[in-house]
Amino acid sequence: MNITLAIGEAARSLAAHKVRSVLTMLGIVIGVASVLLMLEVGDAVRRHVDVQLAQLGRHTLVVQADPAHVPGRRLQLQDASEIRALPEVAEAAAVLQARLTLHAGRDIRSDMTVFGVTASVFAVRHWTLAEGRPFDRADERRASRVAVIGAALAEQHFAGRGAIGQVLRIEGQPFTVMGVLAGRGQTIDGADLGQLVVVPLQALPLALPRQGMVHQIHVQARSATGVPGAQAAITELLHQRHRVPNHQPGGFQVMDLAAVAHAGTQLGQGISIGLGALAAVSLVVGGIGVMNIMLVSIEEQIRDIGVRMAIGAPPGQLLSQLLAEALLLCLCGGVVALLVAAAATEAINLAGLLELRLHPANAAAALGCAAVVGLVFGWLPARRTANMQPVECLRRGP
Repeated sequence: MNITLAIGEAARSLAAHKVRSVLTMLGIVIGVASVLLMLEVGDAVRRHVDVQLAQLGRHTLVVQADPAHVPGRRLQLQDASEIRALPEVAEAAAVLQARLTLHAGRDIRSDMTVFGVTASVFAVRHWTLAEGRPFDRADERRASRVAVIGAALAEQHFAGRGAIGQVLRIEGQPFTVMGVLAGRGQTIDGADLGQLVVVPLQALPLALPRQGMVHQIHVQARSATGVPGAQAAITELLHQRHRVPNHQPGGFQVMDLAAVAHAGTQLGQGISIGLGALAAVSLVVGGIGVMNIMLVSIEEQIRDIGVRMAIGAPPGQLLSQLLAEALLLCLCGGVVALLVAAAATEAINLAGLLELRLHPANAAAALGCAAVVGLVFGWLPARRTANMQPVECLRRGP
């Protein structure tokens, strides 16, 4: 029997028991769809981390106070200047943020996070501009009322007019937009790049003077290999400047954002492993279902099999026919699983949870899993039947 006839016989056998075949395929559908989503989630997390590291650079540190260990501890603007002077450090930028009211034309947004920064933040954070230019140290010294905003914010408030040269009012004070940041989405430290409002630190309109206080200092080490040395040097400097006794918590954190990104990668891998375990269980359950339906199908046609053996049908021919039935059943389940995974991918993308892509290589791998399940779990009953004696088959038949 050639492969075409084997597939035709298998299709007729499955079509004769549609409900049974569909229920058997359900485990395969769940398992294969889980495999595919597992691969997509892993790829999406890796892409996200790569994009974040490209934006940050692989040797960016964030320094901030840790009031949980030392209440009242605060970073100062002068700390950023001293850190910049360290030989292990290429650049440092101070950041102060506040929840302020923003007016853009007739639109009013209360409790908007506005970042007051020193001009070097654009170099440290690898922020690029889609249009306009960033403010510089001269704007910083003059406390110029200028702003750089995110692309999503520019589209929301200045669509069709162009954002450059438009005026935002922050706490009632006018700020001229001089640049629009490129890129969108959450950064590793939680900021929404498309919604950022960045102004010179000294121009940030705060209700109360902060006496040189800043929330964070973003630091660029001279190289990726020099990050541990930069962390140690910054910690030692802050301990000296803030008179922290030896062997006591200093109340400061010096975080390596690349390490944070690596933690995100590990989280993605954990999610992938969890989905992989679910997929493995589902595939095993589906495979057991395939084996069961094969045994039932064989029992229903055992007399016909015995007759074919008696007139000289070779065992290999019977084996290929029975395996074709299991393989066809699993491949049909795999195709349905691809449709389910595509729908789930679209739903996840619309919800904005992750940016998933249905890669052809992943789809092929998922279909391969379905085929392997069909062959593995169909082999035992097919091999057992092919090795039976014709008289035994005829005796068991109805």
